[in-house]
Amino acid sequence: MTEERVIRTYSYPCFPNKGKSQKVERLLAEYRKTARDIAKLQWREFFRNGKFNKYLNIKTLNSLLSERYKQTCQWQVVGVLNGYLANIQDEFERIVYHSNLSQKSKRVLIAINSRKEWFSKKSKPICWFGNGRRIDYHVSEEEVFLARKIFKRILSQWRRPGFNRIAMHLDGKVAMVEENRQSRSFSKWLRLSTLEKGQPVSIPLKDNPYAESVGGKFLNFYQVYEEDGKLLVKLVKELKRKEYRSTVPEISVDLGLNPLFATDRGDLLGRKFLAFLIEFDLEITRRMAYLQKIGRKPSQDKKYKELVRRLREFLRNEINRHLNRLVELYRPARIVVERLDFRG
Repeated sequence: MTEERVIRTYSYPCFPNKGKSQKVERLLAEYRKTARDIAKLQWREFFRNGKFNKYLNIKTLNSLLSERYKQTCQWQVVGVLNGYLANIQDEFERIVYHSNLSQKSKRVLIAINSRKEWFSKKSKPICWFGNGRRIDYHVSEEEVFLARKIFKRILSQWRRPGFNRIAMHLDGKVAMVEENRQSRSFSKWLRLSTLEKGQPVSIPLKDNPYAESVGGKFLNFYQVYEEDGKLLVKLVKELKRKEYRSTVPEISVDLGLNPLFATDRGDLLGRKFLAFLIEFDLEITRRMAYLQKIGRKPSQDKKYKELVRRLREFLRNEINRHLNRLVELYRPARIVVERLDFRG
């Protein structure tokens, strides 16, 4: 039976002293500043050459980070920007598909979009088969111009990725986990390079029994970030799963609030979802009204942020739980859902 690669992240409680915390905080602040500067350079590169470049020369970039850190940061930034670009491509295709353009124009625009040639000076010919013969179509400047116009319109409406609060995604060039066999309080050290050359910090990590019990191997890759003034560390593990074997071709799912899921086979899942959602909404609304009354911003209130975090956790857990239940029941080759737009 074949196996597929599965990657998971696991939180490990960390207990740095005050001095170590301050060093990591300064590192994180500089990392985020550098990420913003790299993003500006990458957007210039994109509008010049039509793509982002994770190997872009950034040696002259003004940053306190080492060259290894800067390159690690650039790879992360480019990954975020490419993900953003993929979402724009999906929106581009949706707009073209639902437009009143001719079928030929739709075909050409979608091909330009899939090849990311919105800014190409000369687009390559497009090939398709019709009436039993191959058709080689040379894209006109007007069609490239239209594709660029659609792309720019979406870009102007969508907020570009910000890097003010990103987590540091670090590999073995700047971070490493070591076993700690001399203490019963914590089992690992995260050895992390800092802004001071030759002065890494070792952050003690407490065990995560669940992460340790899951079969697989830890990768030399780590996530380090801050939330509500607390330093957080995640380790990355590669798991192995047996090949998924489907028993039915597909199952269709409609999403709602009461119930959460309704399938084409008559299943109604998440009947109490709306009631729980209303309770969360009432709590958040009351807290928001109180904050408005005392003139405090929600972003400055720990209780409000905790309520929002719990709501997001509830949504994620409930949706995943019911989807997993559907997979257990029917083992479909695919799950068909309506096209959803979660922006805003």
